[in-house]
Amino acid sequence: GPFMQASILDISGSRMRLRSKLPVPCGAPVEIEVNATVAHGSVCRCEPKQGSYELGVQVSMTEVLTAKNSK
Repeated sequence: GPFMQASILDISGSRMRLRSKLPVPCGAPVEIEVNATVAHGSVCRCEPKQGSYELGVQVSMTEVLTAKNSK
């Protein structure tokens, strides 16, 4: 799917709250890459807020990238 930048606002257990310039539909699968870690999950909330969108993501799997499996 398309690549887009987002800011992580909060991480709690298996959930993340992100800020994005674009909306993402609920149920959409997402891959969140930060440094050498990738989290896979799905969007469970998307609300407009102050000119951007707040996304709630339910994380289902996290992996640490190594030189062998990095893109």
